[in-house]
Order: sequence, then C-alpha cells, then structure tokens
Amino acid sequence: MNSPRDDFVSAGYCTHWPDGHFGGGSSFRFAPYPVTLFRAELASIEEALKQAVDANIQKVTVITSSVHFINAWRRRWMRAGDEKLPYANKIFYERICDLCARLQQVHFRYEEQKEKTEIGKELEKKCTEGLSYGLVGKDTSEYDMRIADMTGEKEYRQEGVPIVRLFKTGTDLNAGFAWEGEEAVSCCGTPKVLIRILEDAVARDHSMIIIRADSEKLIKSYEAFVEVWRRNGWRNSQHKRIGKSAEWEKTWRLKQKVHVCWELMETPDEQDRIENRRIPEWKTS
Repeated sequence: MNSPRDDFVSAGYCTHWPDGHFGGGSSFRFAPYPVTLFRAELASIEEALKQAVDANIQKVTVITSSVHFINAWRRRWMRAGDEKLPYANKIFYERICDLCARLQQVHFRYEEQKEKTEIGKELEKKCTEGLSYGLVGKDTSEYDMRIADMTGEKEYRQEGVPIVRLFKTGTDLNAGFAWEGEEAVSCCGTPKVLIRILEDAVARDHSMIIIRADSEKLIKSYEAFVEVWRRNGWRNSQHKRIGKSAEWEKTWRLKQKVHVCWELMETPDEQDRIENRRIPEWKTS
C-alpha cells in the first residue's frame, strides 16, 4: 500500500500483517528520486518480503493493489512484444527475486484498493504516517561513523562481560581468536571468524561480549557497513550483490542476539600477547 503526494516529492507506504507479525505492520517514507507510484509499490512489496525473511516465515502471500507489478512479475519483468524490453526499475525486481529465493513459497495476489473499507482506512492511515518519517533508501550515514564512535577503551570495561581477542593475518601474531582464559582457535577470513565467535557467544548464552580486535576495517564492516548493505538488499551502490552476502547476512542475524562492545587493539599489550600465544599457528592447506 502506498500514498504518493500529488507532486511526487515523497511517498508513504506500509506493510500490514493481519496475524499480528511486526505489530501488525510498519510505515515507511519513500523518497529516492524519482518518486513514482510504481516505485513506492515495489518498495512496499520488498519490505514485506524482508520482514518475512527476518521473521523466518517460509510461506507467505503478498497482497498488492499494483496491477503493474503483477503483470511485470508474471512476464519475468520483460514487456510483451518483439523487442523484449524489460520493465523499468529492474533493480527492485532483482532484490525481490533475491528475497523470494530465501523463502520456501511466495505468492503474489492482486486485490483492488478499497479506501472506504476498514482495512482500506487503516492502510491509508499508515501510509500517511509514513510521509512524516525520515528518508529511506539513500541513507548511508553509517559510512561516516568514526572508529572512535564504535569502540571503547579497556579501562571502561563492564565487569563480568566475557572478552574475546581477535587477531588478523599478516602480523607477527597468530591469526585467530581467544576467549580470555578459555578456548583459543586458529582461523582467518572475514566474516567467517565473526560468525564463529558470535555462534560461540550464543551457545554460551552470552547476551554481551567484548571483542578486542586489531582490524579497524573489520570493526567498521560490522558496526556500519553491514547496516547499509542490509537496507540495500545486500547490494552495493552499483546494485551488485556484495561479496559473501550470505555470510554477512548471517553475521547480521547473530548481531541481533549478542551485543558486541568493540576495542581497537592498535598496539597489542602484554596481556594481548599472552592470550595470542595460546592460539595455534595458522597453517595454510
């Protein structure tokens, strides 16, 4: 459901879940240029599928009032005729296909929009509410975050929070990670190593951990970039799928279960080196 303004400067759209998922639905504002009715409709369909994936709902029926979408979807986004030209906004189609591929069963059904019914009034209200929200789609503000905003100092550690030290390859230290005073593992690869740490934390029933890492790039990827990638359907600014997208998505899911407090290990201290010596030397196969 969507509600563009007459001048098409912005649009509101929403999702509605009759069974109560996501509090019954969510409202959003669409503003990436150009703002059109069809693009707002596509954004609402994409959001509904994102929510289904996040909630691990494997079978979903998406009801839409967009005749244009239903026709384009049935033709696999190719117009009828000898020219075989694609419909506009194919990037939305590709992202919707990505989401459908991660669900067991997806059906799209057309229903005429009826503003005077109770459900019609509710949808109109949610779409109007979305017009008052902040812009979406072009927000990459996380890219501007400083490393100091993402990390803390060891002097301010919260007592009782487990500490993991994470070491990258290419230094005089062993690559891998070590839980302080506990298990030490030789491994490398981003984000694979993060997944192992977070899965360990979940298995140990930790709701919060401290990761002391020597890679600024890794910290930025986890705290900033992954949020932008997720909003953009795990695609980059050129609309191409990011590398290791499935692993990064798994990292994001684990991130929702464990709060990570980061420390940047600019210069390893004596305790860092003691913990590192417990990690077996990394050997390539």
